[in-house]
Amino acid sequence: MQHKLAVVAMIAVACIAGWWVIVTLPLDATPDLSDTQVIIYSHWDRSPDIIEDQVTYPIVAAMLGARHVKTVWGYSDFGYSYVYVIFIDGTDLYSAGTRVLEYLSSVLPRLPDGVKTDALSEMGRRPQDLPQFLTPATDKLRRVSDLSVLKRGRGRNPC
Repeated sequence: MQHKLAVVAMIAVACIAGWWVIVTLPLDATPDLSDTQVIIYSHWDRSPDIIEDQVTYPIVAAMLGARHVKTVWGYSDFGYSYVYVIFIDGTDLYSAGTRVLEYLSSVLPRLPDGVKTDALSEMGRRPQDLPQFLTPATDKLRRVSDLSVLKRGRGRNPC
């Protein structure tokens, strides 16, 4: 290793060039082309067939009557039930969540005792993303993340 100084200098130049590219590269945001959806999550310590009959099916049946709903499908597993309510194009996330909560409130009294149910509006709605749900703890992280994206985009709205 005869050229240690040259190797260290080249690494330093590469690091500085990488930092400069990250700082000056304009932010390119991908538009969200997915449908508006709300996930209804239920927890009950029972087998999948019992959860399907007593939790998932009543929720799916109730959600089919909601306005602007395109598709409703449910998935039952050991102790868990997920119902995905997908709305037609142009439905905003707030009204979709409100509509789901309205229809869910009519079903909750008919569910067995001990079932814990919550409606979760997805924040990151591309299929390749993991769902991000807004809770008090993640709300602060989301605001910090949005702020860093806006700073990187030089104050321009990236969407």
